[in-house]
Amino acid sequence: MSLDIWRIDLTDAKLLAPHVLNAKILCNHERQHASRLLNATQKSEYIVGRGAIKAILRIQYNTDQFGKSFIKTIRGKISPINDRLNICYSRTLSYCILAIYSKGEVGVDCENLGVRSTELHSLPLIDPIVDYLNKNNILSLSKTAQRLQAWTILEALIKLHGCTLLDIAENDRVDWLNVRLSEDSPVLFNSQTHENQLVFTWAIHKSVAPMSHAPTFNTYAIDELELFC
Repeated sequence: MSLDIWRIDLTDAKLLAPHVLNAKILCNHERQHASRLLNATQKSEYIVGRGAIKAILRIQYNTDQFGKSFIKTIRGKISPINDRLNICYSRTLSYCILAIYSKGEVGVDCENLGVRSTELHSLPLIDPIVDYLNKNNILSLSKTAQRLQAWTILEALIKLHGCTLLDIAENDRVDWLNVRLSEDSPVLFNSQTHENQLVFTWAIHKSVAPMSHAPTFNTYAIDELELFC
């Protein structure tokens, strides 16, 4: 196993969320975070998304995270689950994306293409990425969707690097971004779309293990969580 990408459909999360909570799959910190979410859809999708991630780790990778927290470093990275698994995950409306990499650090981000974000139109930090997408003719999306795609690229690179958007903005790290979009980029990244609803991007370090093949894409049906409820 090198790089695995799991797509989790959270459309029916409201039906399953109470059962996941009763099964104590989530840790105390995750339960507290869920209780602070006022939007019922967000709460259900958070609960079931975390439950699905832990179920995938248990069944597919023989790694038990039930009732345990994902530990983050000072720079916000998720610490390796063990000596063979690095993970990163992202959630948007109706979807969760989980990236699992056995050869080094990984970053991933996703956005729902049906959600229009007016903030992205006035965010100059993603302009170089949009220029990169146009120059390389990567995915033919509408203007709004293309900026969402650019946002997932930025977020995936940030998660891989281990910093925040604020760090990038405050330190004027445009040069840092331009290097990663250049031919001499120290990272590999790629975007995918799903049914014109979801766009997501994964990123890894080139220096760790250059890849000449695409990652393995998987889907997880959340009704499988009922096995643990």
